[in-house]
Amino acid sequence: MANLVFCYNNFRQFSRLINRQFFSFSKNTESQCLKRFTPTTTIIHLQSKRNLFSDEVLGVDRFVQLRQQISQRFGQQKQVFFDRLAEHIADEKNAILSEDLKNLLFLCENSDNHIDLLRRTIDKFEKQNESLRFGLFQFGPIVMRLARHLNNVDMAMWIFNPKYKNFFTQISSVTIAMDILLENGHYQDVIKLFDYATTKFDFDVKYPIDFVVLYFAACYKLNTVESFESAFRVLRSIQMSNDHQIKLRGLYCFIALAIKQNHPNIALEIIQNLNSKSMKSMNIIIQSLRLLALSRINRLNDVADIIQFQLNKDKPKKNQIIFNDVMIEIRTVIEKSGKPELIEKINGLIKQLEESNMIEMKRALDDALMSTINFQRQKKFPNQQSTNDADGGDVDTEQQQRPRQQWNR
Repeated sequence: MANLVFCYNNFRQFSRLINRQFFSFSKNTESQCLKRFTPTTTIIHLQSKRNLFSDEVLGVDRFVQLRQQISQRFGQQKQVFFDRLAEHIADEKNAILSEDLKNLLFLCENSDNHIDLLRRTIDKFEKQNESLRFGLFQFGPIVMRLARHLNNVDMAMWIFNPKYKNFFTQISSVTIAMDILLENGHYQDVIKLFDYATTKFDFDVKYPIDFVVLYFAACYKLNTVESFESAFRVLRSIQMSNDHQIKLRGLYCFIALAIKQNHPNIALEIIQNLNSKSMKSMNIIIQSLRLLALSRINRLNDVADIIQFQLNKDKPKKNQIIFNDVMIEIRTVIEKSGKPELIEKINGLIKQLEESNMIEMKRALDDALMSTINFQRQKKFPNQQSTNDADGGDVDTEQQQRPRQQWNR
């Protein structure tokens, strides 16, 4: 029986369209080292959102562009495609080609019928290819980009299914799934997926760096003794490993969690291990965390000295150095200190901060910690081989398994 994929006469045009236009997920943003941090070019949009990685970082924006173009090409024939595919896979003798699955992924909508058809098509495709796989194309990342686009948590949970043990083993698939779960408040599932992927899947490093960011963010949102202890064990394991890479955003979440769990000394130890360049250019997040941790251990004179130092900087326009919710908490600690002279001094400094517009009034610390990480695409990447198939899937190569890339953001 002729395969269903050929029911649409100009299908090959779709493949060429995809090959021309789709560039997908990249796994390395604002990469930093736990012991010594080297700044990278990263754009961080501080919005009150819970998804840590933007559509651009996860390749979802290009995926959506292709969906729109392929949908227009199919036009009124889309329903015919779905009906014929459903009929085709019902016969066990019929085979599913990769083009069948590609088209379905780009046309699938967030309806029970479509999602069920997708699941059954994947099942059939995996079963017929379990002993022999043609080519290097990986469908896992496309499925997860679709799940992210549809905001479908159930699809993200497919990654735990043992029958898909070879389908979602890419770093990008796991990262997108974790991001979906985090965005929808499934923090415990983020931690579960982190543990599952780092033990069941074979990566170049034990803890791919994007996993760690999402994991620490989930631990921070849970804010429990157990989540802190788990995060601390992972942090120590990364620090003692040969590949001690971690991103600053992940560290921010861990530091904030340590402070919330009454371990400000650990938070300050991590901050002090930042290199001198990072210390000189402290942004509002790390500066707020530093002042909050110092206040928690009653180093109020140090709090006053840091504020005074920031006020004395010879700059025409002062930078905002602290979030208002953090300042309120510090002020509460100061009022309870029972030291009238110190209270008067710091209150005076805070007033100067307010007059200089150096307190962030519109956003809270949590908004910044959970804001979206974005990056600027560059047209050329010297000495960098693309790790993504032009159709939107990931190529299963050794380079694809490496979480660290030479991408400057």
